Amino acid sequence: MAIKFQYNKTSLNDMDKQLKMRTRALPTIKSKEAALRLEVKKARNAAETLELSMQKLMTTYDYMVALWGEFDSELLKVNDVVLDYSKIAGVRLPRIVEIVFEQKPYNLFNSPIWYSNGIEVLKGIAEAGLNFQLATSKLEILEKARKKT
Repeated sequence: MAIKFQYNKTSLNDMDKQLKMRTRALPTIKSKEAALRLEVKKARNAAETLELSMQKLMTTYDYMVALWGEFDSELLKVNDVVLDYSKIAGVRLPRIVEIVFEQKPYNLFNSPIWYSNGIEVLKGIAEAGLNFQLATSKLEILEKARKKT
């Protein structure tokens, strides 16, 4: 795409107006970029801590790996994830408000005693996984907005 310019007073005034507008907007853009850079750093740290906590939860899952063969996988299901959006430096970011689980009833007398603990472990792993996924998507959104700015 070729740049078109004219040597007349009208086009010179238009270019002068555009230059003034850009010089006025530059401090705002710089502060937005700095804020986004800080938020990217926070999001990256949050994603790393969530990944570590998820690995810890997976070790508790691996601890009972011999028992999971008899666990009924239909007992627990993620039914809904309620999201809310907030704006940081003009960028719309999601956050989890609530995770709705559907837990089917089971007979406490006929099922093994560790089922209740297993359900809690699975809930923790599901929450950690969803939080980690959301943190990585936040990081991608912030990185894209920072590069665009």
